[in-house]
Amino acid sequence: MSTIKPGLVSITFRQKTPQEIIRLCEETGLQGIEWGGDVHVPHGDVKAARQVRRWCEDAGIQIAAYGSYYRTGHKEIPFQKVLETAQELGAPLIRAWAGNRDAQDADEKYFWSVVQQSRQMGDLAKVMNINLTYEFHGKTLNNSAAASKVLFDVIDHPAWQTLWQPLPIETIPQEESLQSVLPRLANVHVYHWEISKTAFRWRMDLPSGKSTFPSRIIILRDGHYWNLCAMMIPQTCARTPPCCVNCWLLFSRQNQRKRRRRVQLPAIFESRFGQPFADFFKGIRVALLRIHQHIDGKNQRG
Repeated sequence: MSTIKPGLVSITFRQKTPQEIIRLCEETGLQGIEWGGDVHVPHGDVKAARQVRRWCEDAGIQIAAYGSYYRTGHKEIPFQKVLETAQELGAPLIRAWAGNRDAQDADEKYFWSVVQQSRQMGDLAKVMNINLTYEFHGKTLNNSAAASKVLFDVIDHPAWQTLWQPLPIETIPQEESLQSVLPRLANVHVYHWEISKTAFRWRMDLPSGKSTFPSRIIILRDGHYWNLCAMMIPQTCARTPPCCVNCWLLFSRQNQRKRRRRVQLPAIFESRFGQPFADFFKGIRVALLRIHQHIDGKNQRG
C-alpha cells in the first residue's frame, strides 16, 4: 500500500525563520518541508541552503522540494543559481512555473520557447540527479489536466514531472484531473476550493471538503503514489466563516459553545479505507492543532 507523508510548504510561514519552521514540524510530527526560494532559501544563497540542510538532517525532517519561483521563458532568475541552491539544499525536486500565460492564451512561438527551455533545464538537472516539476496553476502553461498532458508530452524529458492541486478553473471533475496527471505526478498540494455560481472562488477549511477526499485518496493509493503530500496552509485571518484550515481551527476553538460538532475525519477514513489513511488525516489535524498551540503560547509569552 502507498504511503502518503504529510509536510509543509515553508512559504506558509514567510515571516518565520527556517529554524522556527523546522521546530514546528518537529513538534507537530510533520515529516517534510518544501523550502521556498523567495525568503527561506534564496536563489543563489548556497551558504543558507547548506545550513538549512544541516538543520533538517539534525531534526530528521525530509526535504521534499525546493520551491523556486523560476518561470521558464522569463529570465528574472538565472536557472543555474536555482539548480546550485537546490543541490546544496539536498532537494530531490525543484518546483518551477511554466511561463506566465494560460495555455489557451499562449501562441505557438511562446509555447515552443517554454518547451525548448524546459528541455535544456531538464538536461542540466539530470546531471545533478535532480528532478523538476511544474506548479499546477493558473497563468501558466500547466493550468489544467488537458494542458498538462500536451505540455509534458511535447517536453518529453525524464527529469520533468508535475504537481497537482485542486484548481477552480479546471474544466473537468477534480478526480478526473488528478487521475490524468498521475503518471507524471511528483507531489500534491492540499486545500479545498468552493466556487459560487458567479465563479467567485473561496478557499475553504478542509472539513468542508471531506466528501472530496475519499475518491482522491483511492486514486493516489491505486496509482502507487508515495511521495510527500505538502500541506499549503494560508496565514491566519479573521474572516467569518473561516476561509482556510488555520482559520477553521481557530474559529472552532474560539466558538466551541456556538459550534458543538466535531468532524470525525479519521473515523470516516478508517471505516472506508483502512487505518493508514485514517492515521494520515488524524496526523494532519493533530499537527495543525499543535502548530496553533505553539503559536498561541509564543504570543502569550511575547
